[in-house]
Amino acid sequence: MKKIILPLTGLTIALSAGSSVVSCIHAAYNPGLIGERIALITDAGRVTDKSFNQSMYEALNEYSNRKENPQEGGGFDFYNRGLSAKHNFVQPLKTDYADLVSAYKVAALKGTDMLILSGFQHANTVPVASQLVGPNKTVIFVDSDMNNQYNVINLVYNSQLAGFAAAYNTAVWATQKIVDGEGNWRYQGALHDPHKVSFGLFGGISSKAAVDNYLWGMMVAIQYFNENAKAHHNQYDNGQTPFVYFANLGKDGDVANIPNIEGSNSNYFSGSFEPGAATKAGIPSYLEENGADVIFPVAGPQTSDVLSGTKSYVIGVDSDQSVQYPSYAERFVTSATKNLKVSLWDAFDHSKGNRLNLDENGNLLPKPKFATDDSDGYWDGTIVTPKPAWSISIDQEAQIKNKVPPTAKFRESLVAWDKHIDKLKPLSDILVESYNKTGSKTTDYMNKELIVSVARALLAAAEPLPLTFPSDK
Repeated sequence: MKKIILPLTGLTIALSAGSSVVSCIHAAYNPGLIGERIALITDAGRVTDKSFNQSMYEALNEYSNRKENPQEGGGFDFYNRGLSAKHNFVQPLKTDYADLVSAYKVAALKGTDMLILSGFQHANTVPVASQLVGPNKTVIFVDSDMNNQYNVINLVYNSQLAGFAAAYNTAVWATQKIVDGEGNWRYQGALHDPHKVSFGLFGGISSKAAVDNYLWGMMVAIQYFNENAKAHHNQYDNGQTPFVYFANLGKDGDVANIPNIEGSNSNYFSGSFEPGAATKAGIPSYLEENGADVIFPVAGPQTSDVLSGTKSYVIGVDSDQSVQYPSYAERFVTSATKNLKVSLWDAFDHSKGNRLNLDENGNLLPKPKFATDDSDGYWDGTIVTPKPAWSISIDQEAQIKNKVPPTAKFRESLVAWDKHIDKLKPLSDILVESYNKTGSKTTDYMNKELIVSVARALLAAAEPLPLTFPSDK
């Protein structure tokens, strides 16, 4: 027997092997008119995972509830119409073929017009989802560019930018000196050795387009920071040039010495996105034993493994996780995010399945209602070029209570791609192009030769990034 949780109907249904879920479900459509029914199929995660799936679930609900606005885009005004999309999701228990296809059948039977597929683990079943929803409806495949069906919008993110920005901002924050009344100093991000700062990282399952780009961006940022600090050592007192160590390689690990990392390397990947998998694999404790002051977990709900199992500071992932984990907010320095809400709202506005893109006779408009110009057409059947605002690090004050001197606050991130596009374009171009042109194997891009060469190319391409934050005074 198989089980699949179906919040679209409020039921848990037991299926015998080979049976079809369609025959078991009462054919009640999702709320809304034709063209308003958005549903989410998770990647076996939960819509309460405080990360990737929850962000998409919140985005579809906010779009359903908001009013359309000529300046900001579409919306269906569900709230004022007494409707709700809060049950418009299916959480498969597994990501095998049968469970995912059963979930697609439920969504199709419920009349879904825009079907969101959460994450790259749907890659092998996207053609089935495309066929089940059929023409004049849209599948929005988030975080992968592996399929190009006629009715599929592929959303990808340059998360190497977010990983780089979050890591560099954190490196600058962590290496600011704090001096006590007796003249003793320490780095403000140091939790183990007062004169030493170390970062660690890990992912769930290796994916070049969805996980590894975050990790790669962080490794490049660490190398860039170390070389930048060394080149400008005269900016530091008493010749104490900071250096960010890399805990994945040990207590004195240097990111410039990383091996060719395989996707199966258990020091870098937990092998799952399930809660508790990182703890089971021993990664958080391994990193803390190696002196990690800051850990970057790119594994959805496994952020909680780090928070509960270590005392390290954390860089959140996919969303501003300091909001999602309020009791641990002071542990988050920043978050590297996919701006999932903005990208999904953009996709809804450019979808052929959206009622707002139909005329009074039900015919598709020549271009989307909220198109920005004549060249801005429908996205169905395309891999959408990521926009700068889709991959960012949170621009916020660090929330480390009583530990941040006035001169070192995140009053404004030093690296904010969406706010300083022109100034940072040489750097963003190098990061995007260097990563995207590599091969598909993890070892093609996670290796010391590429990490070091890209960091040096960044230093040569533009004025080096600041090594301190602007004063609040």
